[in-house]
Amino acid sequence: MTQIDKEACREAYNQVRDDSTDVTWAVFKYEGTMIVPAGQGSDYEDFKRLCTGDGSGFSRSCRGGGERGLGKGTGRTRVTAAPSCAPSWAGYALAFKTDLQMLSHDLQPAQNRLQPKPATARAVQTLCTVSREWERRGSDGRDDARLFGFVRITMGDAMSKRAKFTLITWIGESISGLQRAKISTDKAMVKEVVQNFAKEFMFSDPRELDEDNIRTELKKAGGANYDAQTE
Repeated sequence: MTQIDKEACREAYNQVRDDSTDVTWAVFKYEGTMIVPAGQGSDYEDFKRLCTGDGSGFSRSCRGGGERGLGKGTGRTRVTAAPSCAPSWAGYALAFKTDLQMLSHDLQPAQNRLQPKPATARAVQTLCTVSREWERRGSDGRDDARLFGFVRITMGDAMSKRAKFTLITWIGESISGLQRAKISTDKAMVKEVVQNFAKEFMFSDPRELDEDNIRTELKKAGGANYDAQTE
C-alpha cells in the first residue's frame, strides 16, 4: 500500500510557496511504496529534464532531495536522498559509448601492426555490452517515469507580477493501465500536502511540458488576461 512522507513533502511544498526563496518547483516520486521528495530547483527546464529523463545536463539551480525523514513510527532512520538531478543513465551511456568507440578504433590492428591481445579485445567487448545495457536502462527510465511536480509560474508584466501554482502529474508512455489507475488514487495523498494550486495537469507527452503551454492554461484558468498588453 502506498504511503507518503508528509513531513518531507510538506517542507518541499512550502519552499516553493515561500516568496523569500528562489525555489520554483519540487518533485515527488515513488521510492518503493513511499512517495518522497525527489528534487527541487529554480529552473523550469530542470524540472522538465526530471520528467523526461533527458541527460543533457542540469543547471546549478537544481538540487537533490536532501535529508528527509521517513515518517514517525516507522522505526527507520533519517537518510540523505541521492541527488535526483544527476544526468540520466542515457546521458552517461552516450558519453561512455563514445569513449569505447574511440578505444575500440585505437585497438584495431593496422597493416604491419601486432594483433591486440585477446584479453584486451574481450575487455572492450564486455564494456560495449555494459554500454548497451546503460542505454537500455536510460531509455526505459524516460518511458517509465512516474512523478508529481508542484511548480510556481510567475505571471503578469513588469508592473504587476503574481505567482500561480500548478500540480503536474507526469506519467511515462510505457506505464501500464493498472499503474496509471494507481497513480490517480495515490494523487489524493499528494493533494493532502499540495493543497493550493490554480490548475492541475496530467501529462505523458514531453511537448505538453512546454512552459508556454502551462502559462496559456493558467491564463485560461485565471479568467481575465492581464498580460494582454505584453502580447
